[in-house]
Amino acid sequence: MYRRLASKVFSIAVILTTVVSSTTAASEGHIPNNPWYGYTDPKKFASFGYNPELHRPLAYKINNYHWLYFGWESDHPKSWSFMGGSLSPGKAYPIQYVVAIEGQDYFPNEFAPDRKEKIKSYLAEGYLPSPISEWQAGPIRVRIQHFANRILQDTATAVYSRVILTNGGNERVTAQLKINAGPDREIPLSDKPKSSTGDSAIYEVNLLAGGMHQLDFVTLASGEASSQRLSAAGSFEANYAAMARHYNNRISKLAHPVILPDRNLVDMYKALQIVLWESLVKVNDNFELRAAAGPPNKFYSYDRTFSHDIPNMVEQFIREGDFIPAKEIIKSPTYQRLGHALEQDYLDAIPKFIIPYALYLQLSGDISYFTKPVKESIRSAAHRIREHRQAQLTDEAKSLGFYGIMDKSTSLDGEKQYLLVDNLVSLHGLAAYKYLCEQLGDDSEGAWAEAEMKDLNHSLNGALEASMKRRGVDWYMATFLDTQFWNLGYTGNWLGTSLMMSAFPWNAHLKGFDLGGTWKDKFDRSIEHALNMRNESKHNIPKGSWGAWWGHEYGTVYNAGMGLQTLFSERHRIIAAESIDWLLRNQSAPYQWGESFDRGLSGGDWTSPAADYEVWGLSFTKQALLEINVAVDSTGLVIIGRGIPNSWLFEGSAIEWRNIRINSGRRLNFKINTRGKTIKLQLSGDLPTAKTLFNLPVFVNNISRVSIDGAWSSSYANASGQVTIPPGNSEVVVHLKLQAKQ
Repeated sequence: MYRRLASKVFSIAVILTTVVSSTTAASEGHIPNNPWYGYTDPKKFASFGYNPELHRPLAYKINNYHWLYFGWESDHPKSWSFMGGSLSPGKAYPIQYVVAIEGQDYFPNEFAPDRKEKIKSYLAEGYLPSPISEWQAGPIRVRIQHFANRILQDTATAVYSRVILTNGGNERVTAQLKINAGPDREIPLSDKPKSSTGDSAIYEVNLLAGGMHQLDFVTLASGEASSQRLSAAGSFEANYAAMARHYNNRISKLAHPVILPDRNLVDMYKALQIVLWESLVKVNDNFELRAAAGPPNKFYSYDRTFSHDIPNMVEQFIREGDFIPAKEIIKSPTYQRLGHALEQDYLDAIPKFIIPYALYLQLSGDISYFTKPVKESIRSAAHRIREHRQAQLTDEAKSLGFYGIMDKSTSLDGEKQYLLVDNLVSLHGLAAYKYLCEQLGDDSEGAWAEAEMKDLNHSLNGALEASMKRRGVDWYMATFLDTQFWNLGYTGNWLGTSLMMSAFPWNAHLKGFDLGGTWKDKFDRSIEHALNMRNESKHNIPKGSWGAWWGHEYGTVYNAGMGLQTLFSERHRIIAAESIDWLLRNQSAPYQWGESFDRGLSGGDWTSPAADYEVWGLSFTKQALLEINVAVDSTGLVIIGRGIPNSWLFEGSAIEWRNIRINSGRRLNFKINTRGKTIKLQLSGDLPTAKTLFNLPVFVNNISRVSIDGAWSSSYANASGQVTIPPGNSEVVVHLKLQAKQ
């Protein structure tokens, strides 16, 4: 997160004043010894493989604020691609593709205000890790596609590329494809070059009017393989099919959307799943879940682990039924340290250590996993929560009315302070531990967890009351003291961040947490204050965004994660869907966002990252999209549709999910159809053994009658919009008084 202060220290946006025309001659587009935006010293480029004796300067300037990374899980490093199709295989010196017609060189202008219109950038089939770029070179439409595949008995990762040239004119065209890499690096799989050197190749193409020609290539991204072995490792089509089959087979076995009212949401969910897999890196015999694959610019690199990210991402793997990588990460030394040592001064990581274990037991029913060493590790982490509560009250805390809250920490990356997030996540962790103890038959530890949870909940409420009274407000935010979180930047997102990082109260509620008090009584009011703050002219934060930090207030990749916990609220539960929708409309690259980001150059442009990309935020986005549709609690209660907005329920719309993990290894499918005032829910697969709650917001005070498996009854629904489906039933038809307003 901004925990690295990346968006404060490393993310001062640079406005490029030199704009290169997309139809400018290559001689004018060359930028000798300064191949990438952000690098003024060519020696700094050496870490990316630049060698002036081996590589000629790039034909055009790359906008390295808009990139995609792709590769293979467990492999390192990954590869980068850019808006116009430039490729950096394994983060090495970029390969570029320029089209020449009658002596005129054409290439994309990645800095133009209308660049998103002129340069189409998207993923193959909408979600696969295969970036595609399209742009115009005179009468020729240029399409460049890349993807990675693990080949040669898992010893190398190769990047396959295809360049398609299509003549949209009425006359025959002779064109040249110029590549700034020789055929030993960008290895041809189809045409042979007309001419080449060690650092360049030229391919000649003759195109009839309306004609098309494709050229295929392969290059090494990681591992070891000669050019001969790479060229013999299969065609572009064969390797693409293998890559697609690999990911599609994995996704099909996990919880995933099949149909949503906006197809982009389905593609986004699948694309983000793959990015999470790509962020796995194998170090010796252990798997690390990195925060990102690193940026191709001066941003601080998140190509490393962070202690309080990992448990949230592991929990999402488990939530989707992706148990194997989740357990691999949990057993790694990197994860096991979280419950026993305060790393990076992120106190929230300690209680988070427990939470994935509880969810795994709930969804899998795998009691055998919980061996004596595993249980002892969990117990130790739970009791460290107690150790980090204030054993000795300071005079400061006494004077402010604090008692028994969590120690000061820098979980939010600011000054060391008493933070709301540490208390919320500790309550969540204790609820998870209590559940584990109950399921594993440890009554004494279960009683301890319950007593500790109640005491901490009481202490938190007291601290909130004291801090609100001192400030004369009826809402709370991230800290109890008057700190920089109150005095710098936008205060609303500090509350959103606290809710996101703690996965509280919604996900704690699903674990069985049922305590209340001041935090609960003022929850809705605090959300309202946070969202009202964004409308103040000095912040200028658009509706749908929770804002960001440190002067970059426009947006953050964590936006959906901040909205997710409002599912706990009856009044504000569709905020999660609004948060996802806003992210969808404000991408920094296809289904990628900066940790924090600013507006783009123009309306509808890609947003401008102020920090590295961040997979923690992607994981929260997937979780939010899943749980606004369906969630399951520790008792086996399945909750369907709690956060689905009315805008999804238009005439003829459908919502379908498959392989939803419900308790004890069971998998549920469901589909929702809307026809006028009638909404039908169909369940299939493993039907819930507990009751199901069909809980669309549109149902509130709006249900006329309900049929469950053909039997009509008024007892199935209540005024608050909850339709209760007894176990074993598979079809529900709800007739509304009024059709959903769009």
